[in-house]
Amino acid sequence: MEAFIGTILPVGFNFAPRGWALCQGQLLSIAQNTPLFALLGTTYGGDGRTTFALPDLRGRTLVGMGNGPGLSPVEQGQPMGSDSSSFTASGTASVTIDAAHLPKHEHPVSIQGSQLSATSTLHATTASPGSAVPSEGAALGSSGGGPGLANIYVGNGAAPTVVLNSASVATKLSGQADAVTGPNNGTGAPIAVPVSVSASVSTMQPSLGINYIICLEGIFPSRE
Repeated sequence: MEAFIGTILPVGFNFAPRGWALCQGQLLSIAQNTPLFALLGTTYGGDGRTTFALPDLRGRTLVGMGNGPGLSPVEQGQPMGSDSSSFTASGTASVTIDAAHLPKHEHPVSIQGSQLSATSTLHATTASPGSAVPSEGAALGSSGGGPGLANIYVGNGAAPTVVLNSASVATKLSGQADAVTGPNNGTGAPIAVPVSVSASVSTMQPSLGINYIICLEGIFPSRE
């Protein structure tokens, strides 16, 4: 069966049959391929005097030419797109990256806190205690009643190390950090940190490598 000159077909084998050529952008002689040149011209390359080029479909997907609804216009022979992108691809096949797409990461920060102060409060009362177990908001009470009170207080001259339950001591940090140092410096106030992209984002659809061939010899297509 003869095909129209200029017909492009996908094939599962790795060569071009007689009268056909692989679509790999090669230059052909106009003198030896006048009918095909009359159809293609220099749409795909060539000087238009002695040579013209075939479509180069290596690593590319065919897209219908024209201006589809909501899509950018596509001209015949227009190369576009790439297998990776800096967040934008051709047409409306754009890739929008937001915080949800970014990988989890951390930023090292060193805080100079010479103007910061910490105040710890150890709550105590002269009321009789009611529990032997510390709890949130509880205060130290007296040693209880009876003929003999327990000696639980130490004079100011001693500074023993005592491990307390975290619920017994309330600590409040106040003041303002002098500076925040790291890859980006600031005074502790929120600052804008520029994000530099060092890797591309793949926009390649699931694909399968195959050969495309174009008809060189056959029926010249008629417009009528």
